[in-house]
Amino acid sequence: MRIAILTFGSRGDVQPFVALAKGLKQAGHDAILLAPPDAKDLAEQHGITLLPVQSSFRQLVENPQSQGLLNPGQSLFGMLTRLSAAMTAEL
Repeated sequence: MRIAILTFGSRGDVQPFVALAKGLKQAGHDAILLAPPDAKDLAEQHGITLLPVQSSFRQLVENPQSQGLLNPGQSLFGMLTRLSAAMTAEL
Protein backbone atom coordinates (compact mmCIF):
# COMPACT_ATOMS: atom_id res chain seq x y z
CA MET A 1 0.00 0.00 0.00
CA ARG A 2 1.22 3.52 -0.80
CA ILE A 3 0.80 5.92 2.11
CA ALA A 4 1.50 9.66 2.35
CA ILE A 5 1.56 11.16 5.83
CA LEU A 6 1.02 14.91 6.08
CA THR A 7 2.14 16.70 9.23
CA PHE A 8 3.04 20.20 10.35
CA GLY A 9 4.88 21.80 13.21
CA SER A 10 8.11 21.42 15.11
CA ARG A 11 10.30 18.36 15.51
CA GLY A 12 8.14 17.21 18.41
CA ASP A 13 5.09 17.31 16.14
CA VAL A 14 6.81 15.55 13.23
CA GLN A 15 8.83 12.88 15.05
CA PRO A 16 5.87 10.56 15.86
CA PHE A 17 4.95 10.52 12.18
CA VAL A 18 8.51 9.62 11.22
CA ALA A 19 8.18 6.65 13.57
CA LEU A 20 4.82 5.76 12.02
CA ALA A 21 6.25 5.93 8.49
CA LYS A 22 9.21 3.79 9.56
CA GLY A 23 6.90 1.17 11.04
CA LEU A 24 4.77 1.16 7.91
CA LYS A 25 7.88 0.67 5.75
CA GLN A 26 9.01 -2.19 7.97
CA ALA A 27 5.59 -3.77 7.45
CA GLY A 28 6.13 -3.64 3.69
CA HIS A 29 4.25 -0.47 2.76
CA ASP A 30 5.55 2.44 0.68
CA ALA A 31 5.30 5.38 3.11
CA ILE A 32 6.44 8.96 2.53
CA LEU A 33 6.22 12.00 4.75
CA LEU A 34 5.02 15.47 3.74
CA ALA A 35 6.39 17.83 6.37
CA PRO A 36 8.29 21.09 6.87
CA PRO A 37 11.69 21.16 5.12
CA ASP A 38 13.58 21.34 8.42
CA ALA A 39 12.43 17.78 9.19
CA LYS A 40 14.34 16.34 6.22
CA ASP A 41 17.42 15.28 8.21
CA LEU A 42 15.27 13.53 10.83
CA ALA A 43 13.31 11.66 8.16
CA GLU A 44 16.43 10.66 6.23
CA GLN A 45 18.12 9.35 9.39
CA HIS A 46 15.29 6.81 9.56
CA GLY A 47 15.18 6.01 5.85
CA ILE A 48 11.99 7.97 5.21
CA THR A 49 11.45 10.04 2.06
CA LEU A 50 10.33 13.57 2.89
CA LEU A 51 8.52 15.83 0.47
CA PRO A 52 8.81 19.36 1.87
CA VAL A 53 5.66 21.35 2.50
CA GLN A 54 6.74 24.85 1.57
CA SER A 55 4.42 26.80 3.83
CA SER A 56 4.48 26.60 7.57
CA PHE A 57 1.18 25.96 9.35
CA ARG A 58 1.68 29.02 11.52
CA GLN A 59 2.36 31.30 8.54
CA LEU A 60 -0.69 29.96 6.78
CA VAL A 61 -2.96 30.47 9.79
CA GLU A 62 -1.65 33.99 10.38
CA ASN A 63 -1.99 34.98 6.72
CA PRO A 64 -5.07 37.23 6.26
CA GLN A 65 -5.79 35.57 2.91
CA SER A 66 -6.08 32.20 4.68
CA GLN A 67 -8.46 33.40 7.37
CA GLY A 68 -11.42 32.43 5.18
CA LEU A 69 -10.32 28.81 5.46
CA LEU A 70 -10.75 28.94 9.23
CA ASN A 71 -14.52 29.26 9.53
CA PRO A 72 -15.44 28.52 13.17
CA GLY A 73 -18.82 27.14 12.08
CA GLN A 74 -17.24 24.31 10.10
CA SER A 75 -15.81 21.01 11.26
CA LEU A 76 -12.17 20.64 12.21
CA PHE A 77 -11.82 18.00 9.49
CA GLY A 78 -13.09 20.45 6.87
CA MET A 79 -10.72 23.17 8.03
CA LEU A 80 -7.73 20.82 8.07
CA THR A 81 -8.65 19.51 4.63
CA ARG A 82 -8.66 23.04 3.18
CA LEU A 83 -5.45 24.01 5.00
CA SER A 84 -3.72 20.83 3.79
CA ALA A 85 -4.82 21.51 0.22
CA ALA A 86 -3.51 25.07 0.42
CA MET A 87 -0.16 23.94 1.85
CA THR A 88 0.40 21.14 -0.66
CA ALA A 89 -0.78 23.05 -3.73
CA GLU A 90 2.85 23.68 -4.69
CA LEU A 91 3.81 19.98 -4.76
